[in-house]
Amino acid sequence: MLKSCAYCGRIHESKFICEQKKEKQRKRWGNNKDSAAAIFRKTQAWTNKSKRVRTLDNHLCLCCIEELPGTIRKYNTQHLQVHHIVPVEEDYELRLDEDNLITVCEKHHEMCESGAISRKKQKELVKKYRRKECALIC
Repeated sequence: MLKSCAYCGRIHESKFICEQKKEKQRKRWGNNKDSAAAIFRKTQAWTNKSKRVRTLDNHLCLCCIEELPGTIRKYNTQHLQVHHIVPVEEDYELRLDEDNLITVCEKHHEMCESGAISRKKQKELVKKYRRKECALIC
């Protein structure tokens, strides 16, 4: 199936990995595909936890809700990913801790990874939007 690539902007088979995507993956995960973090990302435990976190965040990018730089629409439900605030490579024990996980869109995920959105801000968003008395859109 042909698909527009979010990395290079070209249209190619959805399973094709272009050079730009390879570079982003290399930056994010490093060159060691056999690391504990890389192996963890392929587990059922991670799949289940990422689904749970997206549900907790009502399938919305928390950075877009706050209208942080890079926001296209406030209530963004597209291209969502679950981001580790403290990376798995840094602290393996936090890999499934819901307070260390945040739902973000693809653009904000890159910004979180690069440090453009601070860890402190990410943790504030998790606390703000996951309070039981707050119905996500306070």
